[in-house]
Amino acid sequence: PDVLYPFDDGAVRTVFTPQARLGAQDLDDARIAEGLRVTLTALDRIAAKCRDGARLLVLLMPTKELVFAERVRMHATQIPSSFSRLIERETAIRAQIDTALRERGVETIDPLPAMRALLAADDRRREPVNPYPETWDGHPVAAGYTAVSRAVAEALSRPPA
Repeated sequence: PDVLYPFDDGAVRTVFTPQARLGAQDLDDARIAEGLRVTLTALDRIAAKCRDGARLLVLLMPTKELVFAERVRMHATQIPSSFSRLIERETAIRAQIDTALRERGVETIDPLPAMRALLAADDRRREPVNPYPETWDGHPVAAGYTAVSRAVAEALSRPPA
């Protein structure tokens, strides 16, 4: 289950790869920490170039596991430790990136609520929609990309911060 974690709650199903994604979010690994530092430095430079002529928005794209985290917690009987650690790390890194960018005056777009909303049935008895394939592939399907594009469109329609 740490390598391929199948999830099926009767309404949606998919396969997660928590161990594969976990290493890329390990800030105790000097390579990952340096990659984050370089990324934030590059975004800082891009923001400086944009200040007088363009609006910079950064999309914080979540992993498949983070999108499903609440649903997994509600329905899974046993959750692999690698899945839980991934969610903890990703949540912390996303908060760190969001804070760093906001301190620099850079707007962020977070499609996580829109993607999670697809998985939530509403009071009109709408069935959940899986924003990802049922396989181990971590790339969204059309419904997931539509939720992301709507989050981007909403951010673009707001006045600059």
